[in-house]
Amino acid sequence: MDMLTRMLFMAAANRKEVTYIGTGAPATSDGTATSVGLPAGIQVNDILLLSISSSNTTVDTDGTVSTPAGWSIVANSPQSIQAGSAGCRLSVFWRRATGSDTAPSVSSVGHLAASISAFRGCPTTGNPWDTTAGDTVLSSSTVTMPSVTTTKDKCMVVLVVANTLSGTSGITSGYTNANLTGLAELADVQTNLGGGGGVAIAAGVMLLAGATGTTSATVTGGNRQGRLTISLQPG
Repeated sequence: MDMLTRMLFMAAANRKEVTYIGTGAPATSDGTATSVGLPAGIQVNDILLLSISSSNTTVDTDGTVSTPAGWSIVANSPQSIQAGSAGCRLSVFWRRATGSDTAPSVSSVGHLAASISAFRGCPTTGNPWDTTAGDTVLSSSTVTMPSVTTTKDKCMVVLVVANTLSGTSGITSGYTNANLTGLAELADVQTNLGGGGGVAIAAGVMLLAGATGTTSATVTGGNRQGRLTISLQPG
């Protein structure tokens, strides 16, 4: 093994793994302003992801969610689909924890379902993601998340899907992807307010760089979906 190869191998072996810290209290509303709970135990430089499902009713911009103060939009977000009188918009925002973080207030038109998850071990400057990808589907009772190709080992792959189903309890389950270690659901928030809809979040670790492949899950009933895959890179 030459010196360069040895150095690259040691750097990869010593690279931190991104870890999941927790998810705060979810928020739902009929679109009126509501605060989304922060996860407990967050520390300075943790990455916070705010995932929001909102309505697209008659035009594609109906469900627009304004960026909360101190937050930024994630690349390839929002993912929006509108058809007839019902539609779905997934918006994902992020911020790096500062130690003086407060619960953001969000609002929209129609339903709103939101959740914040925290992760540790990402770079302390710049964007925390390695890569992202998003898509939408007009009607499906399954979830097929878009694949991303990571360029670093030990990325945390976060999977977010918004739906247009009405309810008060979680409806997304059965996440499968053999390439992701420890794949688990982090949140599943539904509301029957404002026409109904929800957002679900799952995550797993991609130990070696490469294509994640698609992650599959099921939902209770056919619905419109906005979907986003985010690969959080280790720092």
